[in-house]
Amino acid sequence: MNKLNGRYIRQIPLIGTQGQEKLQSAKVAIIGVGALGTVAAELLVRSGVGSILLIDRDVVELSNLQRQSLFANSDISSSKVVAAKRRLLEINPEITIEIAPVHLSAKNISQTISDKINLVLDCTDNMNTRFLINDYTKKNMINWIFASAVGWSGMFSFIAADSACLRCQMPKKANGETCQEAGVIGAVTKSIASMQSNIAIQFLTGQDISNLKNKLFTYDAKTISLRNFDIQKDPRCKTCSNEFPSLKVQGQEDIVRFCSSGMFQVSRETKIDLVKLQKTIESEFTETILDEISLRFGNLTVFSDGRALIKAKTKESAVTLYDRYISN
Repeated sequence: MNKLNGRYIRQIPLIGTQGQEKLQSAKVAIIGVGALGTVAAELLVRSGVGSILLIDRDVVELSNLQRQSLFANSDISSSKVVAAKRRLLEINPEITIEIAPVHLSAKNISQTISDKINLVLDCTDNMNTRFLINDYTKKNMINWIFASAVGWSGMFSFIAADSACLRCQMPKKANGETCQEAGVIGAVTKSIASMQSNIAIQFLTGQDISNLKNKLFTYDAKTISLRNFDIQKDPRCKTCSNEFPSLKVQGQEDIVRFCSSGMFQVSRETKIDLVKLQKTIESEFTETILDEISLRFGNLTVFSDGRALIKAKTKESAVTLYDRYISN
């Protein structure tokens, strides 16, 4: 453990050598590698969390650079998980980074997140995925930390396996503004992700955070104020009643419009040979980029699981491009 006296020397007086060892043996899943997820991932990697699973379906866009701190201009159009993994291993090569470039759903969440995960960080931007995380973690008795940020404010909550869940806290169809609609200040996302990461480090090092259970924290950056609200289990909650409605597998939506303007995800239940596809389209596209998980050409980023991210003005245009280059 000689390395502990170097890289982590400034935090060991606060968490102890045993706490640092606990961090190094921990495995954390970060769902969403955007404004919150990039900051949380960097903080946990720098702290010495031994293994991190990054889950995100998106690619880096120019508008992301205002707040998504792991990315630079050179990463534009790259898969977020690939670009984040590369940067995080430059920061701390002693840890393990796993990546999952998937659209998380009831169909694949159990294959994506194993029961060996010690903690899940929600860094997503939509309530459907959060309710999915909520049901999966409750069913599998995994602790997780909810977080969100939009405009000048944000919120977060440590949701223990035995505490009131997210569905207890929020209406079933809760839909707030998105960053696309209301905008977001980069300092706010960094503040929320920092508090989320602070809770994670305390939890993973075995500190007593029972005072954080059954509470929802809200932060207002304009007034620099932090408030907390007591949350109680809802006796009508379907998650706490072990019904887990979000885990019921339904037909996966074929076309999804992202928060990012002009980006569509088109999915088909088929496997794609990316090397073969590259050879097929190289006569039309002078520049194609094949990495460990995707093939990029023109306005398309294609994944081997049959999914493609396509920049297009309309859903119909996105489907046309998919059918032209992939289905055929």
